[in-house]
Amino acid sequence: MKIDKKLLNSLFKEAEAFPEVRLISGKIVRHFSIYGSYEEEGLEIKREDEPLVIYYAGLAVLASDMYRNLPELPGKETKLFNSIVSSVAAEDEKLHPSCAFPYTDPNSPLNNMWLKLPTGMTADAATGRPNIKQLGQKDIVHEWTIKPGKRLSDKFGAEFKEVICEGKDSPYGKYVEKKFLTQADLCNDIAIKILKTYFSAHPVWYGLAVYITEIIIKTPLKKYCGF
Repeated sequence: MKIDKKLLNSLFKEAEAFPEVRLISGKIVRHFSIYGSYEEEGLEIKREDEPLVIYYAGLAVLASDMYRNLPELPGKETKLFNSIVSSVAAEDEKLHPSCAFPYTDPNSPLNNMWLKLPTGMTADAATGRPNIKQLGQKDIVHEWTIKPGKRLSDKFGAEFKEVICEGKDSPYGKYVEKKFLTQADLCNDIAIKILKTYFSAHPVWYGLAVYITEIIIKTPLKKYCGF
């Protein structure tokens, strides 16, 4: 199956249209005011991460939908995804048992809010129609989506760093050499590298690859790669 660049571009356009969300209350905001960052059992959210909170929240919601509805696919891709999601779920359950990612406990006091989260992304992608525009909603941004979303971002980002950052033929190597004509070309190269190396060309992975790419680019890329 060949990667559909037109589909990827459509998803990047959806992600780029997401509104910026600023946090106005909660524990994370209080810690920003006092300490300049929020830390919790290996998790760190810095003040400069705030423009990314809608992407962290969306990543948690997307990963939850995928975790519950991902079709059986052969190969390494499902194993890697399940490993990272299960790891974040275990950490969140330990810290926040009453509202833990991936939001499947029917007895949680937040269950009514969970039922309002966007769903159907995985089912659509499995039929070749991936979309993420419904994740660009301010209503999904909560501490219980931001924190697991940041953990997911950190873990996927660490897994992908070698192929994105190392070597002249990596996206970062080509970026340094100014081989990309546009930002869109850079984003496509990163997403395609993620899909080919860690997942597959199946459209069910497109949304995840686009989400991780958006976060990496907005980190920005040079900082993500440690330069």
